[in-house]
Amino acid sequence: MAGDVQIGPLDGGRVFRAALWQVRRDLAWATRIAAAVGRGIGALMIVAGVIVFFTWGAFGGVWLALIGWFVLGAAGSEARLLSLRNALGGLVVGDLTRRHAIAAQADQTLRDFMAEVPWGDDSAGYPVLDGRLVDEVALVAELLPEGSTLHGLGLGSPENLVSSWRAGYGIFDCTLPTRNARRGVLYTDLDSAALGARGFYRHVNLGDERWVREKGPLDPTCDCEMCTTLPAAYVAHLFRVEDVLAGTLGSLHNLRFYTRLVDALRERSSP
Repeated sequence: MAGDVQIGPLDGGRVFRAALWQVRRDLAWATRIAAAVGRGIGALMIVAGVIVFFTWGAFGGVWLALIGWFVLGAAGSEARLLSLRNALGGLVVGDLTRRHAIAAQADQTLRDFMAEVPWGDDSAGYPVLDGRLVDEVALVAELLPEGSTLHGLGLGSPENLVSSWRAGYGIFDCTLPTRNARRGVLYTDLDSAALGARGFYRHVNLGDERWVREKGPLDPTCDCEMCTTLPAAYVAHLFRVEDVLAGTLGSLHNLRFYTRLVDALRERSSP
């Protein structure tokens, strides 16, 4: 029921925000108004629920107040997300990262490198120059005792995942698939017969104009919920209007792509 009322960011609130956007073609203004209306409705529901409960003793008043509390929080989250986007909108990666990071050479010993790191340095990581990530991953696998469970933390790209699998890694954990999905970057066209070869998959950006007119699925070879039920043009539209459903659908698709990739690796590794 709450989703049918004009409350952001629920379904009705999305429709209300879209109508406001038609007035001024200003998404930020429409979001602020929709969030304010949602907070107001949520507060009224809480007050009405408290009155119903204490005046008539009806337990339904408690439910009404709880729904109002949820709506109030959801609308507040929408407004905070808008403020965050406005605050970070003009920044580039260089504004938030160190310009003079401490780097290590690929052939440098750990003893020599640690001797160069200043005492108290709080860097979360150090770039390695003239070396490849997969080489370091394979080296770690060789140094560990035989039979060890190898966990590839942060190995996100399909190429690195294939190389790490071949080096003996069997567990992977990385935010890249969902982080890319929230930006509209999705993986498609997995070629299970050419894993690791150049072009064994593609990645597309749904922000490209071509997807707005695509009536078919994003990836006909994929069996995820998005590709089997929705045209690519609709999903591209969701990304254009910054609907939260876009990131969810994209995440489901990318995670399914990675599941299919791992399944293909297991198939090729089985006797």
